[in-house]
Amino acid sequence: MHRRVSFIIKNKRLWAFLALACLLSIVVNVRSSDAAENYWIAKKPMPRPCWGGAVALNGKIYFFVWNITYEYDPAAGNWTTKAPMLTPRKGFAVAAYKNKIYVIGGEPIGAYGRFYCGVNEVYDPTTGNWEARAEMPTKRGSMCAAVVGGKIYLIAGLEDPVDEAPNISVVNEVYDPEVDAWTTAKSIPVGVCSYACAVLDDKIYVMAGWDRPDLLQIYDTKTDTWNTGPSPPVPLVDAAAAATTGTWAPKRIYLIGGRHKNYTVSNSVQVYNPEDGSWTSGKPMPTARYAATAVVLDDTIYVMGGMEMMFNLNQPYGLTAANEQYIPIGYDPHGLRPAQGTPNYAIPLVAAAVATALAIAITTIIRKRKGKASIK
Repeated sequence: MHRRVSFIIKNKRLWAFLALACLLSIVVNVRSSDAAENYWIAKKPMPRPCWGGAVALNGKIYFFVWNITYEYDPAAGNWTTKAPMLTPRKGFAVAAYKNKIYVIGGEPIGAYGRFYCGVNEVYDPTTGNWEARAEMPTKRGSMCAAVVGGKIYLIAGLEDPVDEAPNISVVNEVYDPEVDAWTTAKSIPVGVCSYACAVLDDKIYVMAGWDRPDLLQIYDTKTDTWNTGPSPPVPLVDAAAAATTGTWAPKRIYLIGGRHKNYTVSNSVQVYNPEDGSWTSGKPMPTARYAATAVVLDDTIYVMGGMEMMFNLNQPYGLTAANEQYIPIGYDPHGLRPAQGTPNYAIPLVAAAVATALAIAITTIIRKRKGKASIK
């Protein structure tokens, strides 16, 4: 008995190490299944209140507004002014492909009566240069651009007015940057404008559009077919949308902000799960607004600019310079979760295995000590 007590005292470091390993297993397990998520962080505001279009490329965000180009570096928190697009306009669509950014369509600044263009200009952030490319066949604005499989899809939007009435388009045109050419895909079933869109698993989700904010229309680029999904719980127009990829956060589509038809502004975050077709709610955005732009970077979402209200005497159209980052539901900055967002138990299992191995080693030592003691 005396020998056993002596062994335990002399080898208390081993027992402490064993206890630490067990504690590590518990801590890592809790950490991997309870990572910080579903909250907002205020970032450095934009250089000026505005609304426009933006895209993420090589760790930075490029925001285009009328005749100004801004580069935002999230790591440094700095805004830099870059070369403006060749054709100043608004209501355009923006897409990134192979280290270049395409700004397509929109309403040229100074155009009277809402006349749209098919202008297609590409920006190279490396050189800071702009070049004109093949124009979009159908002149449009107030639409989104979606990149799937090396192609850029321009769906619906507004065409030139007919008898001064809004002319909502159903056109679905596809631009191939590799050959600088356009083709036509299957039209959207219900034309919308001022909508939000997001891409996930080769499908394009079109939602929150005027004049059908209750519709979720889903385009499968592989089969060239359209389907409808469950309606968002709160029908809004001029909302922003973004999709998380399953790398750091589960695959979800976020519909953020927007306005009701009476121009009441929303700060809601509506979350769509494409696996089961369900809608849930995320933490509301600090700055309620519409016509904002949402950009995904490393599975976090930056919401920039937009309008807080329709009219404001101190700030025309209630423009805002707000720049807020959303940490989505299920987010894990270390990428510990597999593609579908379920907890990854590999690390806690490794820690538990280490603890088990230590326990076996210590038990073996005790038995050897006992054997030696009995021989004596």
